Amino acid sequence: MPTPKRLEKFLAPPLLVLVSAVLWGVAILHARHTAMGPYGLISQMNWAFYLTLTVLGVAAARELTRTPLRSRALLLITVALVVVLFGTSPATTQVAALTDSYVHTGFTSYIIQHGAVLENFDARFSWPGAFALGGFVAQAAGVSTTLSFLKWFPLVIELAYLAPLWAIGRASGLSRRTAYLGTLLFYTGNWIYQDYFSPQALNFLFYLTLIALVLSMYRPLRATVLPRWRRALHTWRLQRILGLDTISTMRPRGEVALLAMAGVLVSASAVSHQLTPYAMVLSLIALLGARRLGRPELIVFTGAVTLVWLSLGAYNFWVGHLSLIFGSLGSVGSTLGSNVNSRVFGASSHLLVVKWRIYATALMFLLAGIGVLRRATDDRSLELLAGAPFALLLAQSYGGEGLLRATLFSLPFTSLLAASAILPRRHGTVAPWIPWRPSQRSRFARPLLSVTIGVLVVATGILLTFVRGGNDYYETYTSGEFQAVRYLDAHVPTGGLVGTFSAYVPLGATGLTTYRVYIAVLYLDTSVATDLTLLERQHPNYLLLSQSEEHWGEVVMGYPTGWEATAEQVLLHHHYRVVYHNATATVLRRVTP
Repeated sequence: MPTPKRLEKFLAPPLLVLVSAVLWGVAILHARHTAMGPYGLISQMNWAFYLTLTVLGVAAARELTRTPLRSRALLLITVALVVVLFGTSPATTQVAALTDSYVHTGFTSYIIQHGAVLENFDARFSWPGAFALGGFVAQAAGVSTTLSFLKWFPLVIELAYLAPLWAIGRASGLSRRTAYLGTLLFYTGNWIYQDYFSPQALNFLFYLTLIALVLSMYRPLRATVLPRWRRALHTWRLQRILGLDTISTMRPRGEVALLAMAGVLVSASAVSHQLTPYAMVLSLIALLGARRLGRPELIVFTGAVTLVWLSLGAYNFWVGHLSLIFGSLGSVGSTLGSNVNSRVFGASSHLLVVKWRIYATALMFLLAGIGVLRRATDDRSLELLAGAPFALLLAQSYGGEGLLRATLFSLPFTSLLAASAILPRRHGTVAPWIPWRPSQRSRFARPLLSVTIGVLVVATGILLTFVRGGNDYYETYTSGEFQAVRYLDAHVPTGGLVGTFSAYVPLGATGLTTYRVYIAVLYLDTSVATDLTLLERQHPNYLLLSQSEEHWGEVVMGYPTGWEATAEQVLLHHHYRVVYHNATATVLRRVTP
């Protein structure tokens, strides 16, 4: 029978991480992108992948419940879990996923080549900061395009989130154990997939860093803590609005330096993303109300920079499009309806993925609610930060994605509150609503806690793989599809038109201004016959038929199996002929009758 020391050595974090790495390697080697089914990424995962998550879950649970806490071991486990959760998809696919990542590469390449943005082309060019930064990094790396960055960008940016996430957890007053568990839950709950090569991914890093800086700079004055029944009446008194209920944790020079850094982050965000600066304003207001911001001038500066850029730098966007900005102002019901209804449709497999995304989000918020009730604290900054982003829905639907983006901005704080449901803080000026915990003398308390943490990490990790990778069936592309696009880039004449059935094709990295793209399906109530009619009316010079489009039609639109082959035969009888073909893509060219 193994002694405790031998068991300790056997379960050492480096060894468990090494075992998980070997198992993950086995899972990757046996995964076949061509064998992916309608449920996406998880359909090509075997036993080795689930065992990988189990080993990491056991390692995390063991480290979070041992004394003393070993931060290096937990950091190693966290990094390993992030690599598995966000590295599996790029490791099993042939090229980068998501059309928008290719389009953003096209924007970046244009800036590299011309040193300026393309006016009146796309709304995203009105916020060019992220694209300009991408161009700078590409040139510094000695390449002329960011195309080589796309595939592994999600994993890299997720790892970059780790430092500010950890800083937020510690600066918000949580214990190290709770902060680490909250960080793990953030990663196992981040299914929203806004970490591809995009301004949103970069600006989310700016957002996290800004919140981490502010929380690290200020703390509440204990003298201003009031009895619970009086606290609400004094929340927005003048003293608090001026930041006088807050004390700086730094020397004046350090505070000025960090405020300057915060100003740089805010300015960078204002010129690179449409939505994040407003989330910053709302979160800073929340921190002021929670007595965690001693300089309300930062709110004024953030709002001013954002509005100045919108008025001047984004002039080409809002002129003639004010209805897009203010058209849904205050219409929360219609905004929520458009955000939800635009996603709950499709075949049974797609509906199942969408429903489980809702369940995963509901689970996180349920745990967060329990955490609010169980934790003692000195302030309610996490609660206010978790709720503040949803005020964005009062302004506009953001193209049907407002609810998703608000959930993303809320997730870092929701996950920390969820961790507090399991590892709550026990002492603070604000007492917990439910001050209950198992007896420390019970010999079952620690094993039960360890099992709870392990099951939660493993279960949410598997759930993340299912719901995040649920669209991979049509959002990931093959090298054959990419080569078909390269053929188009080389052969479509300047000013020509390329037609596709859907947006799920790897177009946009090149040929940004060379040719136009017409997408037949922009609405849900359509059919293959309607799509063909729409395409033929446009008389495109070339048509692209791909595997990802066919999968999209089957899973999202409910088209019959083999619909694309039928459409191809119709097109061949209507002045088109095949000029390029491989196993996963076909290019048709219009022939003059």
